[in-house]
Amino acid sequence: MTTRTHTLRAARPDDAGQIADLFQLVYAESSHPCKSLEFVAQTLRRRHADVWHIGAQGDRITGCMGMLPHRWNRSWEFVRGVTHPEFRGSGLATELAQRAIDDAWASDDCDLIVGFPRSRTIYRIISEMVTPGMKLTGHDGGINIAGGRREYHLVAVSFAKQKRFARVVPDSSLATTIPFVKEAILDPLDLPRTSGVYPPALITGEYPHHPDYGPFTFHYHPFCPSDSLEITAYTGPKHDPVEIAADLVRTLDSFAYARHVRMAVLADKLPFQRALQSAGFAMTAYLPAWHLQNGIRYDCVLMTRRTSAEEPADHGTRDLIDYFNAGYATCLS
Repeated sequence: MTTRTHTLRAARPDDAGQIADLFQLVYAESSHPCKSLEFVAQTLRRRHADVWHIGAQGDRITGCMGMLPHRWNRSWEFVRGVTHPEFRGSGLATELAQRAIDDAWASDDCDLIVGFPRSRTIYRIISEMVTPGMKLTGHDGGINIAGGRREYHLVAVSFAKQKRFARVVPDSSLATTIPFVKEAILDPLDLPRTSGVYPPALITGEYPHHPDYGPFTFHYHPFCPSDSLEITAYTGPKHDPVEIAADLVRTLDSFAYARHVRMAVLADKLPFQRALQSAGFAMTAYLPAWHLQNGIRYDCVLMTRRTSAEEPADHGTRDLIDYFNAGYATCLS
């Protein structure tokens, strides 16, 4: 396919060098893995799992966009979107984004799409310029590093017009008791819902392949510039949410260099969320239908804690970040 002066096609293994160079140019000193030739080459070889589209002029790659399927909860994530500075505003990113979305909805293992746009421009593209548009639900608390500085990414989701899943919302959850969540996020999405009991799990995520650290599973890459840690599950015997939160804080003390911690907490676990808030965490995004268990979907909230002193860059999204910060600050009070 050709759009204006760009040819759009699937990425090939021999594109790895140019793609890595493009990410190095745009992101400079950053935590983005695609600056690594080895990482890009590996993902291009893993064609059954990763989706890559690129724009090119002749032999020159001018931009790329992809999707990463998360099999554990049947979601697809927008990833690896970048446009060469010379071609911004050309419509290339919009065309690539639409192709990526079409790939996701054409699959038989996608219930929702999630994206983490880093700028106002990318947010506008995925919310207004593609079909179906994505709905903003918050931000990530400033997990990533780009150009040597920490930066915020927004959080956005979209669902197919024909919702193909069952979703439970308990009467005691944020979704039904907090007007901000209902009015700002859930009413516009118009998701299927039924009342019911949530599973006992506190935290959800994809289990890592390395052993648990005590009763918690996690993702942590000690050489990543983002200094980030993601907690993905609690596997211990305790049931009291305050005690579990205290154990979590003690665990985090073992990661002296972690400057950003995040976890997706099931939406009905209000005592656990409040205990995390007392330990310095903040709710920064709502994740509708994020947890998948036995074919049923359950809502979650994103809880984050950042210990770096510098305020992250916002790339023109400050009003959106402030809006969600103010709204979510009322949820656990």
